Amino acid sequence: MPMEASVPPTPLADALNTWAALQGIGKKPSTREYHQEIVGIVLSRWPGPRDDVATVTERTLIDFVLDISEHYSAKVKGFAPVEIKTPETSGSFPAFHEFAWN
Repeated sequence: MPMEASVPPTPLADALNTWAALQGIGKKPSTREYHQEIVGIVLSRWPGPRDDVATVTERTLIDFVLDISEHYSAKVKGFAPVEIKTPETSGSFPAFHEFAWN
């Protein structure tokens, strides 16, 4: 029987830095700085485990969105229309968008 390949864990910081790098392609330096600000906000306010984004739960996302929406309303606009799929949902979680972990 062939063994299933396991996917190595993706730490939150790695996923966010990949997102920022991809979003910054061809953008002005000020836009790339803005993306790094968003990464910093997420890393400083993240309420859950950071070792593997595949384990992010819907509850963690909800807690995070509620927290940042109170403190960073202007920056929340940076989190716009991509979907996140969580292990708990077969579809996507529509309330928090920009960081597509999978």
